[in-house]
Amino acid sequence: MSSGGLTITTQSGSVDFGTVALDGTNQAVAATSSPTFRVKDATGSNAGWNVTFAATNFSDGGSNTIANTNFTFNATGGTIAALSGQAVDASNGPKETGGGAQDMSSARKVVTTAAGCGKGRYDYTPLAGSFSLTIPATTLAASYTSTLTATVASGP
Repeated sequence: MSSGGLTITTQSGSVDFGTVALDGTNQAVAATSSPTFRVKDATGSNAGWNVTFAATNFSDGGSNTIANTNFTFNATGGTIAALSGQAVDASNGPKETGGGAQDMSSARKVVTTAAGCGKGRYDYTPLAGSFSLTIPATTLAASYTSTLTATVASGP
């Protein structure tokens, strides 16, 4: 038999902070929606796997930005559902990493499985309110976007 690989795909949704009325102060805004990611481990190994998130700076498409250090995620409260293969195990995973809010300026591990676990297909939906964006008081009114990249890698 040959390996079917280790993949992650976005199934639906996006991180959305809605419309924010600027008020001249720094504003911390929680997301109102979150995407669902599908992880498939058909490697035929017992290596386990992990998922990381990282994001680009928010931009209005011109010269105005909000730094990705203002975009944080706390990997707790989401749902992980086994679609096929091994069941979700509270101790060995797949499970969220927790650890408090971390900025998305570099790859942050958000889901992990221990070696010998996580074989099959799983849907991961982060808790929308676990994503937060601090909008600086000096931000200009515009529509800003960022790209959130989810990556899966072998090993816990």
